[in-house]
Amino acid sequence: MKSLHEHKLILVAFITVCVLQTGCDSETNANLATQTPSSRASQDNSTMPKDIDTANITSAPLAVIPSLTVNPSPTVTPNPTVPSSTQDTQHTEMNFTQIQAGDYSSLLGTWIEVAYADNPFDGSGAQWHAGTSGAAPHTLSVSTDKIVYNHSAMVMQGNTITDKAGSHLLSFVNNEGSLSADFVDANTAINWAVTFYPKGTANEIQPNNGVKIDNTKNLIDIWYSGMQNEIIFAQID
Repeated sequence: MKSLHEHKLILVAFITVCVLQTGCDSETNANLATQTPSSRASQDNSTMPKDIDTANITSAPLAVIPSLTVNPSPTVTPNPTVPSSTQDTQHTEMNFTQIQAGDYSSLLGTWIEVAYADNPFDGSGAQWHAGTSGAAPHTLSVSTDKIVYNHSAMVMQGNTITDKAGSHLLSFVNNEGSLSADFVDANTAINWAVTFYPKGTANEIQPNNGVKIDNTKNLIDIWYSGMQNEIIFAQID
């Protein structure tokens, strides 16, 4: 049996080994704690096997994160409606085809009396006057489907003219730039004729007394056999 003295020596040696080992571990941990991330990375890279060709190592592609910023579509600002310059209805071409079909859209506007002729029945024949006929000027109004003269004394609609005597069929003649509407039955006691002259058209009106007919505007000529009156209307807007 070992003596007590030997046991003491063994115990002292064991304690000494434990103390030395604990001191080494503490120093190692302290060294690790004082290392920077870059120095640790250097140590980790140093452990890479020397026979690996690092130049051929393909790094994993970075994940592409879509941008959360959505570019808004450019706002399209509608062009403001530019008002056209004032364009009088007188600039509208008379549409003879529509007129013969009873559509007077191309005649819409304001019509005023600009000249008239009457017969004093003194043997001098028709006498022309510029402007309106005194205190009661003749009137003409146009809608899309009617031409009304002198408060319905005569109404032209489609292929008829209606007056106090009733309705009368019309025939239309295009006279190379003008359009005339006359009664089919020329033997009617009271007769009417309506002639349309587009602006710029040379007309057949032959006034006397120095009266001039302005052909720079659309004209409507109404002739009435009862008093042998002839009235010229011009479209002013």
